[in-house]
Amino acid sequence: MKRVLIVVLISIVCLLSVRTNKIDFRVEDQRKFVTIGIVEDNEPYSYKDSKGIRIGFNVDVIDELFNELNYKINYVPVTHENFLDKLENSEIDLIGGIQYDIEYINKLKYSKPLIKNTFNIFVKTSDRSIRNISDLSGKKISVYRYDPAYQRFKNSDNIRVFLCESQRDAYLLLRSGVVDAFVANRNTALSYIEDSIGKGNIMIVGEKYTVFPSAIAALNKNGFLIEEINIGIDRLKNTGKLDKLQSKWFGEEVVVNLRLWRKITTVSIVVGLVLILIIFVIARINNILKKRS
Repeated sequence: MKRVLIVVLISIVCLLSVRTNKIDFRVEDQRKFVTIGIVEDNEPYSYKDSKGIRIGFNVDVIDELFNELNYKINYVPVTHENFLDKLENSEIDLIGGIQYDIEYINKLKYSKPLIKNTFNIFVKTSDRSIRNISDLSGKKISVYRYDPAYQRFKNSDNIRVFLCESQRDAYLLLRSGVVDAFVANRNTALSYIEDSIGKGNIMIVGEKYTVFPSAIAALNKNGFLIEEINIGIDRLKNTGKLDKLQSKWFGEEVVVNLRLWRKITTVSIVVGLVLILIIFVIARINNILKKRS
């Protein structure tokens, strides 16, 4: 009887040990999981390359951020029109790379900024009538409906605004001459003006105009996620990773600056006049020498 009891006790201990080991193993392997909505076809923030791989500034930052926080990520493509519904229906936990918008201030909690955005005025290089934002009065401009720059112009009485469904459509209206200027997020628009037709024919005028920054957002009820994300953003800043990613995607700008263009033109004219004067003087001296001989 004692032997039977001993065998039973040993068996129970073994079972408990196996069960405990399994639980520990699962805990060690477990990572938190989050579903993030991301707007695609938004170069250079989030888009797919020729191989269909999702890339961009927002993608890199989110990957680094949630790796730092020990999360596994599931990306879900969303649009500006449906991301709020997907949040409210719990199809996604977060929306990544969205710009601050007073329209959603009562529904969403935003993280600290991932990047500060600016918009610029783009015109054809042949246009000398637009130098800054005040010169847009009486002009026609194109703007993407979800670009924060639109908020600056939607109530302007003296500016005719062509509202477009994509950033590229807004750019094409300028390129084809339908509008006088294209107003857009600087980083996005730069990738368009460098195409085969826009390069050298379209330039930036005026200053950089600051708009709302980009961030990660969640419904207010999931605000605890944003608090954790803010900790991760601070880590990326302190380690310099965020600066490196900004330099990777936005560090090199190919911009035709109007002031620089005017300086180059002025210097070229002066040099040309000096050369003409030198040639004239040399020719005059030659004529005098010929007459003397």
